[in-house]
Amino acid sequence: MGNKESYLRVPPKQSSFGPWFYRTDVDGLGDKAFVGVTAFFVSFAFIEFILLFGLIGEYINLKEKSKRSQFLKRSLVRWGSIFFMIFLGWAILGSSFSYTWREGYLEGDLPYRVGLADRVPLRLGLHVGLRGINITLVATDPDETGKVNGEIIHWNEQYLWSRGQGNIGGWLQGRFGFGPYSNLLAQQFRAGQFRGTPLPILETLEWLTIDGENIRWHRWYHNAGYYCHVMLWLSFIWWILTAILSVIRPATGMLMLAFTGANMWFGAGLYHGLSEKASPKLAIPFEGHVLEPKFGWAYHLTLIVGIITNVIGILLWYLFEKVGYTTDAWSLGLASFEKPVDIVKPQPKPLEEVSPLPPQSGSRIESHQSTFRRGRSTFGRSTRSGFSQKSATGPAPSRPDNKLVAGRSSRRTKRKFGKRIEGGTASNRRAPTGNVPTLASLGNKLDDIEEEEVEMSVIAEHPSENQPGTSTTEV
Repeated sequence: MGNKESYLRVPPKQSSFGPWFYRTDVDGLGDKAFVGVTAFFVSFAFIEFILLFGLIGEYINLKEKSKRSQFLKRSLVRWGSIFFMIFLGWAILGSSFSYTWREGYLEGDLPYRVGLADRVPLRLGLHVGLRGINITLVATDPDETGKVNGEIIHWNEQYLWSRGQGNIGGWLQGRFGFGPYSNLLAQQFRAGQFRGTPLPILETLEWLTIDGENIRWHRWYHNAGYYCHVMLWLSFIWWILTAILSVIRPATGMLMLAFTGANMWFGAGLYHGLSEKASPKLAIPFEGHVLEPKFGWAYHLTLIVGIITNVIGILLWYLFEKVGYTTDAWSLGLASFEKPVDIVKPQPKPLEEVSPLPPQSGSRIESHQSTFRRGRSTFGRSTRSGFSQKSATGPAPSRPDNKLVAGRSSRRTKRKFGKRIEGGTASNRRAPTGNVPTLASLGNKLDDIEEEEVEMSVIAEHPSENQPGTSTTEV
């Protein structure tokens, strides 16, 4: 960064940090924040460019012409999106840390410092950013007149209103005057006088220390920079969300892209409106010259890129959300237009309109019902005839042994039902128990009732088999 004046009256070491790259004996490339942001995005773009050459081998391996055309389209969609996002990120952060929102220059023979009567051909520049200003002063002919008593004329002074100093915090306006509670530029101006800063720089800075009546250029530049830098940081957040959501859901990602562009051009509009509110316009007179800062490339870049990004975001969101535009560009897919398929959900019918289905012939339920009817009629006839005859000739039969009945039931069940129905006996065909009965479970219950009825009819017809000493015969 440039030299930061201090009210402690300690002259800082001269350096060349600033928005312009001058030849100097001090190693420096420019403003640290701006150069750092630019180096990061340039490195990122260079890496992506190197990876782009890896697609050449994949393209050569494709033999069919249609597949090659398809691959080129998909690659253009993907890599075009990546490079656009890199450029957009640099435009947001680079403009935010740049000191080229307003710029003004003049060249001429100007007084250099106190005690030197000779005038020196100099180039004076005023660079206004969002966080402060840079004032540059260089000799136009460094070989002959650029040295005054062995001194290299190469000044680049930075004065910030975003960083606090003394009793005043950053972004605060401060009081009128040059005391410890005055605005930051006024304090740095007073420190520059004690330090011996060149006269063109002090005269330029003095115009920005005035804060009274309608002469408030510093106040309006300060407010414009504050609100614009807030909008640009908000744009950077939308930019991050765009990069993330474009992979997850492209329609939402494009909506975030539209918000990114909207915040950019709105921030540029705020800067224009607030900085132009200063009346009269800032015009610093010198002998035969006028230094008048005008809008620089950072302002125009933010405004134009913001409008273009906003339009692209709205257009792509409409295509994704309304038209049915689909793309898998991030996974090397081809963007295509496809009409969305309307999914029609079936509407439930009223209960009175639902007709029950008749039982199908040959089904398991019908076979169970017929078996139950046959077993019921057989049980009724055998019970009435058997018990009526025994009650007339002798005493009532005793209760049969449970083990004997269980053995007979198992043998008769296997003999009667084992070959007729696949899957074994009726006891093996029972449905699993549950809270809700099913048709299969009801059929199994009918089988159990039928077996019990048959067993009871057999016991009633042959009571003598249960007495000890008698042989058991199978029916």
